[in-house]
Amino acid sequence: MDGESAAYLRKLAQGGAEGREPFADSFAVDASVQALLAQWAHTPAFVINRTQDVLVSNALASALGPGYMEPGANLVFQIFSSEARANAADWEQTANKAVAALRMHADLNDPRLQEIVGALSTSDPDFPRIWARHDTASLTSGVSRHHIEPIGWVDFNWQNFAIPGSTHILVTYWADPGSPAETAVAYLAARTLQARALTAGGASGASAGSRPESMPTAEAVPTTPRRPAPTA
Repeated sequence: MDGESAAYLRKLAQGGAEGREPFADSFAVDASVQALLAQWAHTPAFVINRTQDVLVSNALASALGPGYMEPGANLVFQIFSSEARANAADWEQTANKAVAALRMHADLNDPRLQEIVGALSTSDPDFPRIWARHDTASLTSGVSRHHIEPIGWVDFNWQNFAIPGSTHILVTYWADPGSPAETAVAYLAARTLQARALTAGGASGASAGSRPESMPTAEAVPTTPRRPAPTA
């Protein structure tokens, strides 16, 4: 039995919440963490809770993963989507690790965990089999593949950090120097800055009485869909 499995058994013996007050900080992200994310103009980053719900994300993470690296998304549901199945380099391994992390970190008495397990157990043919393995693991680092137009498929490194004083995890993406991922980050960062400038200009023009016919918002950039394929 490895250390993570032993820690999981201790959690079960303590009632499933590792001594913490259940659900106390599942959705409230510290203001200092949010400010930190906003300062990272060249680092896609977001915060998840123990059931892998995305709580906050910075602009670059939203640009890299529109719809699934943004608040309101859930990484486990995303991995079991038809899109992720079609595009993941090794979907089975990715799904196994995501479910193992879900079991490792989540409070077994948490209604949100029960909601996720119940929904996927009835809607996905593979989830019950993977959940029944009872694997546990902490996701610390890996590689995530994304399709970015006009660059193509790009592999990003990712690293997770536990946020002290909470059950939250900070997920960051980074690129090796000279890699396609570095080019992709620069491209997305430029698009994000352009969107902000256009939005600011639109607001200024509107206050002065002008009404541009077409003005994209930050949420509208990027305009080309990207197909996510998270891999561990």
